[in-house]
Amino acid sequence: MNQGQVALEYMFVIGVAITILIPLFFIYSDQSSDFICRVDQEHAYIAGQQIADTAETVFYLGYPSQADVRVRLPTSMKAGTIANRELVFNVCNTNEVEVIIPTSINMTGTLPSNGGIYVLQVENKGTYVEIS
Repeated sequence: MNQGQVALEYMFVIGVAITILIPLFFIYSDQSSDFICRVDQEHAYIAGQQIADTAETVFYLGYPSQADVRVRLPTSMKAGTIANRELVFNVCNTNEVEVIIPTSINMTGTLPSNGGIYVLQVENKGTYVEIS
């Protein structure tokens, strides 16, 4: 074998390896971002359930009861809103997803707009519950 043939075969092997590895990289990247989005949706759902359960408990205990709830909001959270009987979390970086948690009571207040660990105060105001 001469030097030119060995170099050409080496370049051919490297070319085939790159041709296989580049699509695998993009598939891995896409799958990992989808997985992270699903995990963040689940974290938002768990946090919303904790807030909703605490709010319902405080409401049914009656005025002037209050409680604190410690929640971990996902890092990809864009916004959190309280709309009458629903908690709404907007999560995910690639395609924004709404996670909606319905409750049986009227609620008002604000939710943090960034991810992290927060202690929220839930207070009964008579006919509704205020979350801050």
